[in-house]
Amino acid sequence: MSRYRSTARFLFAIPASWLFVSLALGAWIEFGDPPFVDPVFASRLEPLRMRYASRPDAERLLCLGSSRLMSGVDADILGSSVSGSVAFNFGVPAGGPVCSNVYLRRLLDRGIVPHRLILEVLPPFLAGQNGAIGERRWLTPDRLHPREAEWFRAHAIAMPVPSRIDQWSMTPTVWRQGMQIRTIPNWVAGGSNLAAIDRMLPSGFVPWQDERPDAGTRPAAVENTRRQYREILEGFEIGAPMLDSLSDTLALCRDRGIRTTIVLMPEASEFRGWYPAGAEGAIRNAVETVARSFGASVIDDRRAMPDESFADGHHLNRGGAEMYTRILARQIESGVIR
Repeated sequence: MSRYRSTARFLFAIPASWLFVSLALGAWIEFGDPPFVDPVFASRLEPLRMRYASRPDAERLLCLGSSRLMSGVDADILGSSVSGSVAFNFGVPAGGPVCSNVYLRRLLDRGIVPHRLILEVLPPFLAGQNGAIGERRWLTPDRLHPREAEWFRAHAIAMPVPSRIDQWSMTPTVWRQGMQIRTIPNWVAGGSNLAAIDRMLPSGFVPWQDERPDAGTRPAAVENTRRQYREILEGFEIGAPMLDSLSDTLALCRDRGIRTTIVLMPEASEFRGWYPAGAEGAIRNAVETVARSFGASVIDDRRAMPDESFADGHHLNRGGAEMYTRILARQIESGVIR
């Protein structure tokens, strides 16, 4: 009989332990700030705080956007070139209008308010044909918080945000990858690359890993980029939900007194050739129209850099990033709008 009792206790202990761990982690999510809920965001949060704290009297300049900006703007050069500024690059892989909005709200909720925002808009992620949301592939449920579901519903953006049930009963399952990335990133497929923790400098700048591919490797890198964006660029049409997300970000900046400049990052001629006819002008017109509504400026630098400055058609190599950052700094300082 005792053997049966031991077996019963063991079988009972399994779900009880699962429930205990889920409730404990759920409480941490609710009342704390666990880094496993979006390790991409968490990997940049403390360096950002330290950066701003190092120069408390300087103008806080924040760069927010995708990996194009992450590897294309050297925040050390930018901060030293824009008078009286301390700059941080909060660019993240595949960060589009939705991710930028979510991240800015998180920063503001934590009391981090920049004086000036350089907001990159990744043109492919403005697409909305057939309900396309380009960020869905990367902005996965384990990078979102249940309380953010209301914002997604309000903007009719169909993203699989975890529910409160997930938070309190399925925590080890839903946020498993985030826990692994924070503890054993090299054991997770793409974990280290997703957070870009290993190559990130104190300024948030992440130099592109393949700094200057030779003539033999560059075509393969460009072709890989084409495959990544082919589906979203074929039949490209700007979608209302994405522009609404951008509008919401600009409204938030206006209300908080954050001076905002939208930047369209450089693209190689190959990448620009993948858009349908007329898309380039449509992108600029749409972005400028939204920007004017909220008093923001626009810098269109898609043609600002030669093809040899790119590693793969849209990410600048290290030398290209240094050159482009100085160009961007001059534009910001002079107030030039391209």
